[in-house]
Amino acid sequence: VVTIRSDGKAGDVSANFTGRLSVLSSTKQTASLSISRVIFADDKANGEFTCEVLTLNSERWKRAIQVQVLAPVKITDQVRGDQVVTEGGDLHLFCKVTGRPAPSITWTKVPTGVSTEIKHYGPTWDFTNVSVADSGTYSCVADNKVEDPVRGQAVKVIVFAHVSISATHDEYIVVVGESVTLNCKAKGNPLPSYTWTPCGQDQVCNKNTFVIPQVSKDANYTCEAANEYSNDSKSYRVFIGGSLINVTLFSESESCANGGYDLASLLKRLSEMMNKVFAGTPSYESVYLIDFRCGSVIVDLALKFTIPTKEQAVITILRNAAVVGRLEDFSVRGFNENAVGPTTPSSSLDESSELQNETKAVTIWIIVGAVFGSVAALAAAGILVWWACRKRRLNRKGTEGAAIRGSTNRKSSNERRGNTNIAIELPKPSQSHYMALDDRSRSQAIANTIQNNSPHRAEQISEYTSLNAYTCPWEISREHVMIKQIVGKGAFGQVAKATAVGLQGRPKKALVADKMLK
Repeated sequence: VVTIRSDGKAGDVSANFTGRLSVLSSTKQTASLSISRVIFADDKANGEFTCEVLTLNSERWKRAIQVQVLAPVKITDQVRGDQVVTEGGDLHLFCKVTGRPAPSITWTKVPTGVSTEIKHYGPTWDFTNVSVADSGTYSCVADNKVEDPVRGQAVKVIVFAHVSISATHDEYIVVVGESVTLNCKAKGNPLPSYTWTPCGQDQVCNKNTFVIPQVSKDANYTCEAANEYSNDSKSYRVFIGGSLINVTLFSESESCANGGYDLASLLKRLSEMMNKVFAGTPSYESVYLIDFRCGSVIVDLALKFTIPTKEQAVITILRNAAVVGRLEDFSVRGFNENAVGPTTPSSSLDESSELQNETKAVTIWIIVGAVFGSVAALAAAGILVWWACRKRRLNRKGTEGAAIRGSTNRKSSNERRGNTNIAIELPKPSQSHYMALDDRSRSQAIANTIQNNSPHRAEQISEYTSLNAYTCPWEISREHVMIKQIVGKGAFGQVAKATAVGLQGRPKKALVADKMLK
């Protein structure tokens, strides 16, 4: 590099050190050499410096001097930006650094911005079969003890998993008017958001559960789960149904007046009919009577099943049976449906509405007829009383001979009046006690019938009929009447509270009013 003579003067400097080397001092005992602007070439890795002394006695003395060049850590290149990888894929992270001595490189996972345990050593990190658990923020740290460790730029690793909705219950059978909650459970990374359709204004549509507060019809709902990378959807079906299915059978070819129809015979026939129609349905159990209306024969029934059953499935079975004549001349109307005839299983809305209007009209005429019948009964009673009084006055105005005969006649008349005292139970104007089986009344009707343990089974039909002007006479024989108490007096006679036996359509004794003429 340089030669220092005994007089302290230095010779020529090697070209590699020109401008960087200077002799600080030189005596017979010591010599000092200074190297400025040290470079990596000066490091011991590239060779040793040697101090060689030549004595006056021509002896040589050598000593090796090693120079270690130090340099702080510097990161020259690294992976940058968010790293997005599909679950199950591969991932490569790298961090290039310089420094003397060579730095050590470690990798840490910083999920919350705070360093945690070391996960990997080395300038590169290769992942295979990446899982969602590998998601997080990573950074490299380089250190060679010269200065403080240097941390590289944080790298966010996003392992996305395709959104997938789990296999859950997707079919619900609900009693009309009740609520139901649909469940949609999805997996994915990032966590998916939810959207339900259709969705009402008052419903929460962005949760994994969806509440229908009051089911009124069969409907389909869709749950869509999505994140920024993928999405999935699933359909859910809600059906009106339950263990009791309400149906209405009606026949326009048959007619009846209130109290004038053999219900026992009808429902026995219907029970046998249903047993045949549902012979291929193991869950079918029995049939109950909910209501009966006259005019056209209209029967509201409840079909009982051992498991929850879709109402529309039951209606379809009955409709198909009607098409092939297995319901005879009956047509079928189901929950929230219009009338369906045996030969027109897909009748239009207009036709169904017209049939409903006709049924309502028949009910109205029945009520009107009952009212007029009651008025007619009152008029007949008044005429009879007037006729009896007039005859009595005529008998008093007869001749003496006629009086004698009248005496006999009055005796007979008295006997006759004793045998023909009139017991009248005036029927109240009939009122319709029937209502359409709509969403609420249908459920209430079956609840009242079944839950109160008083269902009218097809084989347990009441034989009672109402006492009105059409079906029962208001005149009865004297021997069938027992006077209990005089309750009033008038110009034509007395009115008594009595009991009667043998009234048509009434069991045992019945309470009646008895008008006794003077």
